[in-house]
Amino acid sequence: MDSTFILRSDELDLKFLESIRSLYHDAQMIQITISKSTDLNIGKKETKEEYFQRLEKAARAVDEGNKISFTPDEFDELVNETLK
Repeated sequence: MDSTFILRSDELDLKFLESIRSLYHDAQMIQITISKSTDLNIGKKETKEEYFQRLEKAARAVDEGNKISFTPDEFDELVNETLK
């Protein structure tokens, strides 16, 4: 399973890490990649309640299967087709 979380750096807290641990509880190892985002309206101010609502909505979407998953080969094929 792959997940993408988009959040402000000041939102990195223990609850966020616990949610990752909960999502991947059956995995021995996980890989976390962090990159700077600039085009996602992430600078918008929101209350703590709005933040948790957004986080819970994203978690529900994943639980409901509203996600896109690719094998590495499928992703490479999609990229190659897109770049043609």
